[in-house]
Amino acid sequence: MTPRRVYSGPRRGFSTARKRAGDDHDGHDHEDGEEHPTGAGKRDGSKQPDEHESDREDDGTDHLASTSPEPPDPKQRPCEDARVSPRNGLRFWAPAAYLIASAAMIFTAGLPTSHDLVFLWFALGMAAFSVTDLRHRVPRLVVEWAPFIGVLFVYDRLRGVADGLVFPARQLPQIHMESALFGNPIPTVWLQSHLWHGAGHLRWWDYAVWLVYVSHFFATLVVAAVLWTWGHDRFARFATMVCVLALTGFTTYVLYPAVPPWLAAQQGEIGRSNRLIAIVWHHVPIAHYGSLFEKGQNYANNVAAMPSLHAAYALLITLYLWRVVPRPARVLLALYPPAMAFALVYSGEHYVVDCLAGWVYAVASFGAVNLWFERRARRALALEPALAD
Repeated sequence: MTPRRVYSGPRRGFSTARKRAGDDHDGHDHEDGEEHPTGAGKRDGSKQPDEHESDREDDGTDHLASTSPEPPDPKQRPCEDARVSPRNGLRFWAPAAYLIASAAMIFTAGLPTSHDLVFLWFALGMAAFSVTDLRHRVPRLVVEWAPFIGVLFVYDRLRGVADGLVFPARQLPQIHMESALFGNPIPTVWLQSHLWHGAGHLRWWDYAVWLVYVSHFFATLVVAAVLWTWGHDRFARFATMVCVLALTGFTTYVLYPAVPPWLAAQQGEIGRSNRLIAIVWHHVPIAHYGSLFEKGQNYANNVAAMPSLHAAYALLITLYLWRVVPRPARVLLALYPPAMAFALVYSGEHYVVDCLAGWVYAVASFGAVNLWFERRARRALALEPALAD
């Protein structure tokens, strides 16, 4: 008998060959037409065909194709590369460097307190947070912010010349209104007599009042910068409201220059009252930063008290962001206008009637600008079919 040849190759495809052997009903699984040495098939109780014989019958094409590893897809990039890509690195490190530099500036040079320096500071921040798209964002920043900042710069520059430009400064009408509403002493005098303990004995609420007052120099531009960076479709409307409020306030300062409480106290009209912000300012180590537009008497207006734009901007921010922020944040928004009003009255910067007038200006500006934007939107919708034709 011819010796049986044993296939010594790899035992791949074993399961396929074994299945074929199980499906062979006549028991013949030998090569070259030879009869199996036992002379019996699978049904006669003979042993199963040898594993190696079955492997030899399979040419190995199918199982080699199924078990060979697939080549890697060159389009797939490892997640590690995505995490450390230069673009993602800039997206993280540019804002981080800006925040670190801002903290260093505040603790070494102090807080900027005017529109020129605050805008420069925030412009760098907006560029840092948009560093991966500077080619498109920087031109848009210049075009969209130029009118907004231009109006604020003109307001800062001209408010000093509004001091008695047309009419003399008024002080008695607001004192009479304050006394009619709250009696004597008026709120500023009463608050300082109960809460103020002198420059050498500052309390925590004195610093809190200073902080709320100083927030006026940042809050408006912070909101504008955040809207421009992450809610761009809301920026134009808010910027327009700020400009309308600044222009209407300046017009009122020209037509009705009003003396604030601290100045009226120096003239002996209302009793004892101090200008607390200036006193606390010297006790805050990060509050010594100057400004091109706020240094010197030429750029200051001591009789720009009616209306209070500090109070007006605080309420405008609350009105505009009320439907934008989450519900828990509305608590802070609701507290901001009365906190600003308290800080202004307690510090001697404004009467209560000045703050009320500022709130009226804010509501009017908010409503008028919203109405104008809605009419413009309806007009654009009405013109769309005509333009399509």
